[in-house]
Amino acid sequence: MIRFKSEAGEFIIEVKVFSRTKTFRFFRNRKFPSGTVEISRNFPNEGGNGRVVVFAAFCPDGRISNRQIYYLEGLKKISDKIIFVADSKVFEDELTKISDLVCYCEFGYNREYDFGSYKRGYEYALKSGLLESSDELVFCNDSCYGPIYSFEECFMKMETNPCDFWGMTSNEKYKRHIQSYFYVFKSNVFKSSAFRKFIFGISRQRGINSVIRKYEAEFTAYLENQGFLSQTFVPQNIEDIPTDVNKTFYPLTLLTKFQVPLVKVKTFNGKYIDNLEEDPAEVLGYIEQVNPVLARIIRKND
Repeated sequence: MIRFKSEAGEFIIEVKVFSRTKTFRFFRNRKFPSGTVEISRNFPNEGGNGRVVVFAAFCPDGRISNRQIYYLEGLKKISDKIIFVADSKVFEDELTKISDLVCYCEFGYNREYDFGSYKRGYEYALKSGLLESSDELVFCNDSCYGPIYSFEECFMKMETNPCDFWGMTSNEKYKRHIQSYFYVFKSNVFKSSAFRKFIFGISRQRGINSVIRKYEAEFTAYLENQGFLSQTFVPQNIEDIPTDVNKTFYPLTLLTKFQVPLVKVKTFNGKYIDNLEEDPAEVLGYIEQVNPVLARIIRKND
C-alpha cells in the first residue's frame, strides 16, 4: 500500500509492505500569494506585568486569521509584551489587525518552524531589553485554538508549583518532554547561558519531524540536566490517558477534567484522524457551551 501526505512544507510517501512501513520525506519550498512580503515592524504598546510572550505563527495565505487574533487577545490579558514571529510572508495591510496586540512582528520564510520563530523572538526580546525586568518568558505557537478558558486561571494554578519552567502537557515520544506548543520559563532559566546556547543553536532541519526529534524532544531534558526543575499543567501520569500516548489525542478529557485552555487545530482539520481518541463533534459541542465565540471561529475554520 502506498499513501501520500502533505504537511507543513513536506511531501510524504508511506510505503507499507506486510507489517512494515517505510516513510520517504521530501522538503519543498512553499509559494506564498503574489503581493505578500517579508517585513518586521514595532508597535508602541504599553504594558507592565513582567511577562513577555513570543508567539510563533504560520500564515500560508498571507493573512492573519481570526483564531490567531483571538489567541493573541487572550495572551494580552496575561502578558506585558507580545512578540509575533511568523515563518511566512504576509500582505502588509494585515499588520493593522495586530497593531494593538503586539509590540513587534516579524514575517519571513525561514523554514525553521516554531523553534526558529522562538529563536527570532527571543533574540529580539534580548536586544530590545524586554527581558531585563521580566519575570517570565512564554513561548507558544498557533497550532492551537484558544484560550477556551482564561489563561489567568492556568497561570494562577502554576504559580503554586515549585518549578523553573512548565508547559501544558508532556509527551513520551522519543523521550519524555514538554510539548512545544506552550512553554513558560522563569527568569533564572531564560537569562541563563545554557538557555541562550540551546536557542541560538537552532537551525533549519529537513522537516517538522526532524525539528521535533532534535529540539522539542531534547529541550526539556537539556534544561533539566542544567539543574532546572520542570512541571506540566496536566499531570504526566493520569488515569484516563495512557502514559505513552500523546495527551492532545484526548482533547475532551483535557478540557473537562483539567481545564486546559487550548485544543489542537488538528483535532478539527482531519490531521489527527488516525490518532484522535475522542469525537471532534463532542469536543466542539463542549466548547460551544463554555466559549461560544471561539466555537464559531472553529466552525468557520477562520
